[in-house]
Amino acid sequence: MMKSFLSSLSILGFFQPLLDYVVPMREKDQKVLLESLQLGEGLGVELGSHHQVNPATFDKILSLLSNEEFACKATPGGVGFNALRHLSKAGVQVSVGSFQGTHSLFRGLDKSYRFFFREHYLDSTTLSPSRWVCLYDPEKNFRSEFVSIEAGRDFSKCFISLLPSFKKYDVVLFEGFLLPFLTCRQLMQRVWEEGVPIGCCYSGGNFVEKFKEEHLEVLPMVSFLSMNLDEAYHLTGKRDVCSAAHSLRKKMAPGAVVLVTNQEKAFCIADQDGCFVSSPLDVPQDRVVNTLGCGDAAFSGLILAKKCLNLDNREAADVVAQIAGSCLLSNTCNVSGKAIRKAIRTYTPVTFKK
Repeated sequence: MMKSFLSSLSILGFFQPLLDYVVPMREKDQKVLLESLQLGEGLGVELGSHHQVNPATFDKILSLLSNEEFACKATPGGVGFNALRHLSKAGVQVSVGSFQGTHSLFRGLDKSYRFFFREHYLDSTTLSPSRWVCLYDPEKNFRSEFVSIEAGRDFSKCFISLLPSFKKYDVVLFEGFLLPFLTCRQLMQRVWEEGVPIGCCYSGGNFVEKFKEEHLEVLPMVSFLSMNLDEAYHLTGKRDVCSAAHSLRKKMAPGAVVLVTNQEKAFCIADQDGCFVSSPLDVPQDRVVNTLGCGDAAFSGLILAKKCLNLDNREAADVVAQIAGSCLLSNTCNVSGKAIRKAIRTYTPVTFKK
């Protein structure tokens, strides 16, 4: 059995609990489905947009999908969960901070927590997990999204007080969706004051635009940052990956590194030594299944390459490209442990044990 030195590294990540419903659906079928949603005057839905809806409306959408016989299975997901799961598959010791409740929908999340993560710091909630449904046309990379924000709005002060010292961790990661909440930003301040590097992954273009100040406020504490170009544009006004990455890095902690991606087209890694642009990912277009989750996978690649393996930008770009490229070939928005280990094998000292 191969054992990597990565197993000696420890990461803690905080994220919102989320169940994903990714439904392959042609654009014209999306239009028909959305037209059948009667939400009342002034509450119409727009094709190709992101919508926040209440739980009852979300259940109605799931019911319509079931009636149309589309595949609609809930799987644990979200930016933070996906990135941490990939790091766990690489062999890193990963612990998590999230929410847990008695609602039946938490069962799948709890099972995944036990399987992938070492320590679980869970804030109790009486609500159900947040849910996200994505109607996705893979041929056109066109999607309509609905999210129901339920559990996990903000961590309680009681939960924060029970957390141990962060000095036992090599890096602490935060999902960007937590940033609007004051308690989360106070938690980041505590991590920073303890001298532990902080990593963040920003996502949801409209979300970043809405909470722009909160996303910018924490950057001086952040050492590792990843986002798509859509989010980077809202924060920098730059429309190319290199300019956006360079602009963001100047706002971050000393020695910081940032990754800006543009789906499968290009990405840029920027640190104090400059920018390295890779374009495009080495994946044939006719083999791309979807681009969902590609940014989550790229973030895990960045943490592995720059924090865990201390690679230079060119080597880090190779790791990011391989892991993100594997995600493009997956119909589950997930990267296998085998693909992740293959991506880092060249750069990973290993020992063998029986």
